[in-house]
Amino acid sequence: MINKDKLSLISEYLKVKEIPILVEDLPENIFKDIGTIIKADIDLSNLNGYFNNRTFMPPSWYLNVKKRENDISNYLIIENITDISIKEQIKFMDIIKYHKIGTLDLPNNCQIIITCKKIDKNLINEEIYSLVAHIR
Repeated sequence: MINKDKLSLISEYLKVKEIPILVEDLPENIFKDIGTIIKADIDLSNLNGYFNNRTFMPPSWYLNVKKRENDISNYLIIENITDISIKEQIKFMDIIKYHKIGTLDLPNNCQIIITCKKIDKNLINEEIYSLVAHIR
């Protein structure tokens, strides 16, 4: 169960849509009905999209986020980032730093939330760590 102080802090950070947030020990189901979840160990072709003959196929998670661009709440959750190596975490840099994937911009209302079991600076890519607000 998430405590009230943590929930309140998350709520305040979510009001500032430009800052991705890194949240420790967040229940997986808290955003399931109002967000799109990407597991940290997602394959690159599923993260970035791919070409089918000459047609670019955007990733399915991106299409879900795009569907919600007129909703009040639109969350993209990168789940359990510390489950992958620091080197592999770089694959999320465009999303976190530039609010896009490849040439596809995320909708303006999309808030990025990154979860981990425990916030530990030694387990998170240094640049990613510097770009996010931390909630323990």
